[in-house]
Amino acid sequence: MLSDAEKRERYDADGSIERSAEEELLDAFGGGAFKDRGADDVVAKQSLAEALVKTKNDTHSHSAGFEAWMRGRGDANRVIGVDDIVDAYGVVRGSYDEVSLPKISAFRVDVASAADKSASEASKTSKKASDAFVLSSAPIPATLEWGQVLVHVRASPVNPADLAPSRGAEAGSSLVNESPSGNESLNGSRDPLAALSIGRDRSVVGSIHDTSAKTAKTAGGDFVGEVLKVGAGVKNLAEGDWVLPRHPGLGAWRSLFCAQEKSLRKIPRDLMPLEHAAMLREYCVAYRLLEDAGDLLKPGDAVVVDGASGAIGTALVRLCALLRLRAVAVVRPSALAGGRQSSKDAPASASAFDTNRAFEAHASKHTSETDDSNADVFESSALCSAAFLKTRARLKALGAAEVLADEGDLRAALERRRFFARPKLALDCVGGASAARLAHCLQDNGVLVVFGCMSGRAVTLPWTTLVARGLSCRGFSLRKWMDKAGDAKIARMFETVAKLVGAGELVIPHCEYEMSSELAEAVEHAAEQRKEVKVVLRVDEVGDTYE
Repeated sequence: MLSDAEKRERYDADGSIERSAEEELLDAFGGGAFKDRGADDVVAKQSLAEALVKTKNDTHSHSAGFEAWMRGRGDANRVIGVDDIVDAYGVVRGSYDEVSLPKISAFRVDVASAADKSASEASKTSKKASDAFVLSSAPIPATLEWGQVLVHVRASPVNPADLAPSRGAEAGSSLVNESPSGNESLNGSRDPLAALSIGRDRSVVGSIHDTSAKTAKTAGGDFVGEVLKVGAGVKNLAEGDWVLPRHPGLGAWRSLFCAQEKSLRKIPRDLMPLEHAAMLREYCVAYRLLEDAGDLLKPGDAVVVDGASGAIGTALVRLCALLRLRAVAVVRPSALAGGRQSSKDAPASASAFDTNRAFEAHASKHTSETDDSNADVFESSALCSAAFLKTRARLKALGAAEVLADEGDLRAALERRRFFARPKLALDCVGGASAARLAHCLQDNGVLVVFGCMSGRAVTLPWTTLVARGLSCRGFSLRKWMDKAGDAKIARMFETVAKLVGAGELVIPHCEYEMSSELAEAVEHAAEQRKEVKVVLRVDEVGDTYE
């Protein structure tokens, strides 16, 4: 500040200090753990013995004991109010003014049924990813029911879980429909009204358990939409508001649909550009994974991330660079051409081809190991594909300390590259053997956080990893976190992410396709193995009017 005349003049005038988005991130991240501190700034922690003495000497009031008893009861003593009854059973038609909707046949993309897939496979010689979806149009309801709003989906990302829900989910997306059914409420707890002997009348509308209208599963889990019409009983949404889904069961790939207010989350309209707002979940997952580990990490510590070439992985690598953390980016092994394993340039000590060893051998032969313009030299060396070299260069440009292929012994690969201070935190979105490789390269007492399962395989760790080395493993879901966090915490997270996006410090590469006219191209692009951009469906055409 002292070296900048303009900033010094502003400070002398009103005492204000202008901070960049990166400086604000460092000050607020991890409760201020990443801001510059003096040597004497040490946070005192209470020992267990002190806590026991304090608890024994404290005299508890009657109210404190009652509160402890209530906490022990959990949700058993929950008070059922009018809103709970309305949520569970809806409101009788005719008891409120219904809002009429225009006669529009809206576009929608459904997951193809078994009959649709069989017909598609019979008519085509090659199977495509787009065959799993059917684009159609259907009239929207004539009126809004109690508590409903009409939503225009503006943009929706194409996530891996949308394309192959049976294989796994990416960072908070669900493998199964998380919409409530049976006696489950929206937050997954048992419905407190299920035991009441209240009949469910077909004339009652707005119930969250009413699934009679859901005949086909609409594809897509995430979207950013705009509220066009507001029905009776809506309290917190207005026309023109931007909304996100609270849970992925709503179905995102459609132009217009009616939804209950409580199934949507409002965001500021000017938060960030539309295409980035559609990817807000990806940005927030990356932010929360590091923010929640703020008490574990300090500047200079290492974090290992698999799936690093994806949207969330890219954001994680960039955030680590902004926080002065050393990111070890782990990516899918390169596709190898036939005969490359037997090449004379391949490492003789490796029993099987190892991309990490191959790259090290390549780097030792060339003066500039990050020179991606010399792809022909890389190919002719028969060590590794040009795709791996390009991916490595992109992630290094974002701030990655090291880039490794997801194979072999990652700890040994780091040691060969003199990366001796092993990572404290591992972030896994692949599962299976990938998670075990990440855990193996952690230092003792490290933490493995699982936020997805792209491989569809369970995380399996040796007992020695957990017991002898003291490692811990936990899961993370952004939607679960947002269900428990208050509105103030969520708003601060959105604001922090939006500032970084607006300043150009945190950007996920993406490309856009129009849903009604370019769906097949978008799905095929999203299904490509080596793509390094996020595919976003833009919804410009809402449908056709009819009489």
